[in-house]
Amino acid sequence: MLGPHTGGPEALLKTIASTAATQGGNNMTHLGQLLLMLNPSHAKMIADAGWSKQDVKDYLFETARHPVEIVRPQLARAIFPAYFLKLPRVPVMRSPDDVIVVVCGGRGPQSMVAVPWGLASAVSRPVTRKDGTPLRSLKQQARFR
Repeated sequence: MLGPHTGGPEALLKTIASTAATQGGNNMTHLGQLLLMLNPSHAKMIADAGWSKQDVKDYLFETARHPVEIVRPQLARAIFPAYFLKLPRVPVMRSPDDVIVVVCGGRGPQSMVAVPWGLASAVSRPVTRKDGTPLRSLKQQARFR
């Protein structure tokens, strides 16, 4: 969880990348997706600075990495391209496309990154009513109970 951030997009995303490259996640040996949940204030700060969603994904891919010395002893159980071990810092995902960016939450200073724990990939599907029609908001759902 991240609190108020005054250093601009790069400082915020550097903190997020550091969290995403924690040694406690599976992404040290098994590349996976990251779920980045930005609060509206952080998302606005990033957008107002001219960063696109792709810029955020690219930055995290380039920055969220483990030093190769930490990964090398884990090689026996690692599942990633062998050439990664020739890099000074090993990515925690296969490509920038492995970053899922969502804006969520309300007012407040917290954003969050979820590191992978399993070996599954994210799946999304629309939330629908019992009759199959798409739900457009939680307020709308409350009216139909």
